[in-house]
Formats: sequence, structure tokens, C-alpha cells
Amino acid sequence: MGAKNPVTVRGAWFPMPLSFLRSRAFAELSPHAAKMLLDLCAGLGPNASGNGDLNAAPATMRPKGWSSDATRRAALQELERAALIVATRQGNRRACTLYAVTLWPMQCDLSKLDHGPGAFTTLDWIKVAADRADRPTLTAPATWNVLRKSAIGAPATGQPHVDMSPPRDNPPVSDRRLRPATGSIDPFSAARVGPPRDTFLDLPSVPASNRASSPPRLTSAGTRMGRFMARVRLSPDQRPAGYAVAAARTRADYLAHLQLKGTS
Repeated sequence: MGAKNPVTVRGAWFPMPLSFLRSRAFAELSPHAAKMLLDLCAGLGPNASGNGDLNAAPATMRPKGWSSDATRRAALQELERAALIVATRQGNRRACTLYAVTLWPMQCDLSKLDHGPGAFTTLDWIKVAADRADRPTLTAPATWNVLRKSAIGAPATGQPHVDMSPPRDNPPVSDRRLRPATGSIDPFSAARVGPPRDTFLDLPSVPASNRASSPPRLTSAGTRMGRFMARVRLSPDQRPAGYAVAAARTRADYLAHLQLKGTS
């Protein structure tokens, strides 16, 4: 027999089955699920020791690039559906969920697990479908799975979530007409409640129906701009178009306003 060619490996290592790496089961994994499988295998010791005590908690996976908790859980669920990992301990508030890779036998401290070595076999990933162990070919290439984040949190029975939102297909048509709450009082609008915009605070407000019999409005004398225009003197080159007419009207309104205040 010829001498074997030695292979030098630095550091701890463990064997990965080539039958799995060349199979359709591995080729059709989504990229996130394949990376999750490798990250879980990184927690194993030499000769796959520690299998069954693998931690995939967010605090452990976040330094490895798993920033999204939804993506992390979806990748774990895809590996569980492919029978490549099993949960050996169900997590709670004080302890995280532990996993085992089904490619190797369970080898860890069994005292802290919920399921022992009989929870899986190393051939479970082949039994998922008839072609899981076959190699992809040019005529039958592998198709990557799509990570299904929407499946996270679905009911155990597989039924869709119950839509609790109110129906919005036929919303009720609101009646825009003003109606009094009780009695027979006619509705009124805000235009009849507020005072006219061109009256002064020292003059009584009158309804719009009595504007014809009300005293003449001093449209600009009671405003700040009107008082300013009554006092300001602009040079001819600074006067805008129509300044002379506006200034004369403003002065006349201001004088009438002072005369009205003097007689009241």
C-alpha cells in the first residue's frame, strides 16, 4: 500500500459529510439558512463534540451579522423543516433554546436538555423527500429556497391570522348637513357666529343681514397698517402704483374714525 498523503489542518476541526455537501438538501438551502447552519457548526468542538448544546440566541448571533431577529428565526425554522437541526431544549425567560445538528450524534451534557439522543437520527434530513440525497444536475438544477419571514408567528394549526381590523370596503357615508342634537333649533354656521372681519373692536358687531343699515365701515383706519399709512411720508420714487388714492382714502378714514370716537 502506498503512503497516505498527509493533510495539515491548523487548529481544531471536525469532519463535514461530503454526501450532505453534495446533496440537493444542502444545495437548495437559502443563503441565510446555509450561513445559520455554519454558524451553529462553529459552536461544535473537535469530532462534533458539544452537539445538542448549540446556542442560537440573539446575543450570540448578533456579533456574527444576524442583526435582524426575524431573519434569524426564519433561518432556524427553515433548518428545522429540512430536519437538519432539532431543538433539544425549549427556551424561556431564563434560558435560551438549544439545538443539535442532525448530521452528527448528540454528544453533550444531557442533564440540561429536554430531549435526549433518541430525538433524531443522522439520516433524518434524507427522509424529508425522496431526492434529498441526490446531486443536482444540469437537467435538474437546484433552486434556492426563499426565506419566509411571514411564516414567523403563524398559528400552530397553519390557519391564517384573524383579521381584527374593522371592514373598510363600504365605509358609511357621513351626513355633512348640520343637525341639532336635540330640539328644533336650526343649525348655524361659524360665519354667523363670529363678528364681521371689517369691524372694529370699539364698534358693536352686527350680523351680515344688518350691514346695509349699519354705520359706514372704516376699513383701514383702525388697523396698524392704516395708522402707519396715515403718518408715513414716502418719497415720490418710493410710492407704489395707486399710492396717492390709497393714502387719501386712509387719511379720510382715519379722520372720520377720530371724529366718531370724539362724539361717542
